[in-house]
Amino acid sequence: MSGRLFGRHCLGLRGLQGSALAVYGRLEPERALNWTLEELGELAQVVRRDEGRGRVEEELGQLTAWMLCLANILGVELGTAVESAISEEIDRQVAKYGKLTPYHPGRRSGD
Repeated sequence: MSGRLFGRHCLGLRGLQGSALAVYGRLEPERALNWTLEELGELAQVVRRDEGRGRVEEELGQLTAWMLCLANILGVELGTAVESAISEEIDRQVAKYGKLTPYHPGRRSGD
């Protein structure tokens, strides 16, 4: 993370969400959603064109900033939502395979 705005402190997702609120405020949901989708499209282009780590970091950062903005607008704590999504995926994998089975290219599901 750049030291220009946040210093060398790790804010965590909750702190970043608060910072996003201070920077972006609360736009209209449709406008923020449009910006989020635009950033997702730009990230897809960067990845498909293999434009390098710096560009990927830039686009992931911009996409995440807009997701934080959307979370603020919609009254969602993004960290809690992410924790819940990961927990549900853990439960799904354990129920299906009896253990965590992260995807690895070239390996069949359940191997």
